[in-house]
Amino acid sequence: MKHIVRKLITGTATVALAFSIGIA
Repeated sequence: MKHIVRKLITGTATVALAFSIGIA
């Protein structure tokens, strides 16, 4: 369960980072 949550958080952070870079 924690494994999935951790993966989800990491994925969200990665997407957010890529999104911010795309805007900047």
